[in-house]
Amino acid sequence: MQQAEPAEASRDVFNFSGGRRRGTLIQTHVRFRLDYANIQQYLVSLFTRLFALRGDNRDAFEVVITFNAILYCQDTNTYSLFYGTDHRENNRMGAAHELGHGGTYVVRNLNDVVTRLPFFFDMQALLHEHRNAFPHSNVRVHQIVNVIYLIYQMRN
Repeated sequence: MQQAEPAEASRDVFNFSGGRRRGTLIQTHVRFRLDYANIQQYLVSLFTRLFALRGDNRDAFEVVITFNAILYCQDTNTYSLFYGTDHRENNRMGAAHELGHGGTYVVRNLNDVVTRLPFFFDMQALLHEHRNAFPHSNVRVHQIVNVIYLIYQMRN
């Protein structure tokens, strides 16, 4: 969780067939420490590989940003880790709505990676924005730990 280098993984999230389209929704998950200095450079390199792998499929990638955080419970005086990746049934983006950042970013080419995706995050502003992400409990966000980029692609 606190490793200096980014952690990256890909997996099939959903296989579909219906109508004229058949394929797989693939999620690439990349986790960075918030103080990692080369997020943009790493993502440009990653998307270069992803564009090369997509072959004839010209569908855009969709990117959702979330965070991992340390939570503090005032009732029990305990801390826990909250993972921003979320695949609850009612969640449509793969990110926990409590710790999301923006909406869905569409990436069609490498220029979109550089011009559309946020790369710099103000830890204090994020903490202030998300501190009361769980308003109906005595749980508060104590610290934002990682930024997570969830990259989705449909492959036929």
